[in-house]
Amino acid sequence: MALRFILSTVLMLSLPAFSLTINNDFKVAKHVEYSYLIGDLSFSDVERNTHHWQQAKPGNISLGTSETPVWLKVPIENNTNRMQTLYLVVDFPRLDEVSLYHREDNRLKVETIGDSYPLSVREIKDSDLLFKVNIAANKSQFIYIKAASSGLLKLPVTIWNPSKYVQHKNKATIIDGLILGALITLIAILLALFALTKKRQFLTASIYSFLLWLMLATTLGYVYRYISDDVRWLSQMLIPMLLLSLSIIMTPLSTRFQKRNKSSTIITRILLVVCSLILLLLPLFSFANALIIAFSIGIANIFWHALVTSYSIYHRKRHCKLLLLAQLSIFCSFAFNLLALMGVQVPALKTGHSFIITFIISAFSFSYILIEQYVLLRDSKVSRQQKQLAEANMQQEVQNEAIKIHEQYQEELENKIQERTFELEVTLRELQEKNHELEEMNTQDALTSLRNRRYFDKKITMEFRRSRREQTPLALVMLDIDHFKRINDTYGHLSGDDVIKHVAMTIKHALKRPSDVACRYGGEEFALILPNTDDDGALSVAEHIRSEIEKTTINSASIDIKITISAGIFSSIADQSSDPNYYTDLADKALYHAKNSGRNKVCSANKLITEEES
Repeated sequence: MALRFILSTVLMLSLPAFSLTINNDFKVAKHVEYSYLIGDLSFSDVERNTHHWQQAKPGNISLGTSETPVWLKVPIENNTNRMQTLYLVVDFPRLDEVSLYHREDNRLKVETIGDSYPLSVREIKDSDLLFKVNIAANKSQFIYIKAASSGLLKLPVTIWNPSKYVQHKNKATIIDGLILGALITLIAILLALFALTKKRQFLTASIYSFLLWLMLATTLGYVYRYISDDVRWLSQMLIPMLLLSLSIIMTPLSTRFQKRNKSSTIITRILLVVCSLILLLLPLFSFANALIIAFSIGIANIFWHALVTSYSIYHRKRHCKLLLLAQLSIFCSFAFNLLALMGVQVPALKTGHSFIITFIISAFSFSYILIEQYVLLRDSKVSRQQKQLAEANMQQEVQNEAIKIHEQYQEELENKIQERTFELEVTLRELQEKNHELEEMNTQDALTSLRNRRYFDKKITMEFRRSRREQTPLALVMLDIDHFKRINDTYGHLSGDDVIKHVAMTIKHALKRPSDVACRYGGEEFALILPNTDDDGALSVAEHIRSEIEKTTINSASIDIKITISAGIFSSIADQSSDPNYYTDLADKALYHAKNSGRNKVCSANKLITEEES
């Protein structure tokens, strides 16, 4: 007992005067004072207190991008009569590895977490680096923390009463949700405006706002919380890539409103190309170097745009004051974090909080500028359209008056034209009738009223083509009055004309179909064109005509005259190798055969050809 009392007394005396005291009404210590030691040391060396510890500013130290681990020593004194359970929070979630060493019941307890470890290994599933510590009643002890990171090494330490931390965390989560939700709403509005207006600046602004949202979600730990363990490298490299992407997307948003000359345009393009090339090369660098490069290049690009915007403000360019506010807010955030990366002690403001404030200002400033510009342009366009509409209405009225006058003259002109047109139509109709009569006269035989040789030549050609096209038989009948010269010599030409007219009348009565055509071929010779008629049909028609003429007596000049006719026929389906003259030649040959074989006969060329072949 005496030994234990002595050891406790020595430990109490060894605690510095600034140790954290826990009372019954303890809620939170947001500015915990601690000492720190830089070096890759073992816990046993650190606990023996053989090294020189440095005093840190309350609650926070920033060591830049140092890859050397740092040890923190936090003294805590429990002045209550019961064991106290506390939450020790390292309020910077982007540390690769944080280990907590403390003793409970004389046993060393070690817990290691960090964003290089999956969330599942943490005792308390929180995106912050959170440790649960039990301090025995009326005891004092040191809590040691070892931290290492490939990026910014920043160590803001707070100690909480668990119930108060849960309340604080719930409140912070709601605030973060509202802020991220506001950005999501802004993105949705910008996308809706792009869909409605098809203006690319709204799409660019929505991409810019989305990058801001993703950057906030990353720095607040939400990307780490929900990203897969297989892509931890991406969760780290996402931050420098997003930083440069924000700087690149800001370029088209800014240049839209700035007053520029040729030199400023060239410099802007050079910076844009440099940022794009470095963005592609970032995965080749370590996380710490990638952060420094991204912040440095981003600051240079944003600073240049801020200078051009200030020049534009001097020349009274619209919207540039608000544009400068959006640029300077991002510039301050980048500069704040770059100073921290270089080890400069900056005010104890969380990285996430600095991003939230500046990103919200930037996103809503750009969106407001674009929306206001669109509204102004639309109003200007509507005003121009209304002015143009008024001018168009005046022109329309003048044009209507001119149209009325023109219509009056047009109506008078149309009436005159109609009168002349009617007269021309009457004349044309009469002319057509005369032409038809002439055409009839040209194709009609004056003596017999049958069609003449001219009509026959056209008709036989037409029917020949139809037979070849439709593959139907075409028949041609050639008729001739027997001994007609003797009739002329005996009874005179007038009686010969009566004989020809009688034969023509008999032929006309013998044809029953509208498609059958009878023509006076020449002198006392006649031709019949019989479409779609085979050899037997043509023989029947020709034989009927021959018999009717044979039994009829012609009375001319009180003289009775008896006559006979001879006929030759040919019927066939037209083919490619023949022509209409082929029909005429064969029908003529059959006619000559009928005359040579005694007259008053009908001979078929098809039968003659068959007899010759046999």
